[in-house]
Amino acid sequence: MNRTLLALGVMAFTGAALAAVAAAGCGSSGTGFGSGGGNGGQNDSGTGMTTTAQGDGSFGPPVSDASGQGFHSTGATDASGTCGLGSAASSATNESASTLNLFGQIVYYDDGGDLPKGRYEAKYLGGCMKYDWLFNWQVQASWADAGGGGFWFVGDTSSDRVVMAPGVTQSYADFDACVAANMTASPEDFAFDGGKLGIWLNDDPYTDNVAGPDGGNPRWQLTLLGACPPDITPQ
Repeated sequence: MNRTLLALGVMAFTGAALAAVAAAGCGSSGTGFGSGGGNGGQNDSGTGMTTTAQGDGSFGPPVSDASGQGFHSTGATDASGTCGLGSAASSATNESASTLNLFGQIVYYDDGGDLPKGRYEAKYLGGCMKYDWLFNWQVQASWADAGGGGFWFVGDTSSDRVVMAPGVTQSYADFDACVAANMTASPEDFAFDGGKLGIWLNDDPYTDNVAGPDGGNPRWQLTLLGACPPDITPQ
């Protein structure tokens, strides 16, 4: 009889302990199995993924390499409430004079859609080019107050110049050294009245330029310092 009572007592204590553990692990604070928002997971590179509020369907880091051509859309709103609009670079190549003249074309963000009025941040991601076959690798040819030879953020036309893109004016014999030096350039924070916004190279002529190897022309990430508006769809 005493053994039966002892066994029943042990079972009652164990059940109460398990209930307490379940209650602590399933709360709504965002840890364990709760309904609150937890921390971002790990991606294949071992770095934490930036996630957004539940249900908006957008996540992930912005494009960060200098490969490929033209506009790369990321459209991600991160936890800080900013809106990643992708990266852009000239699609100019060294194949012919006509492909080098692509340096003179505006490459728009958001596929040329109208962007809202607000504050934006432009950040250099990589890539360099040459302003002449005899020159070294470079990003910007001169500062805005010295003629502004180089890459600009512009509006509907190349005459609608908003701000020069981040980058240094020094040139380098080694392509990788040029990229490394320009990676130290501070991001450009600027106000924009709204409308189209793209990257354009202020230079003349374009036919004596040298494009970066493997599509490695200078590339910049653009971020709206605020939440993505409803008409900008993450891609």
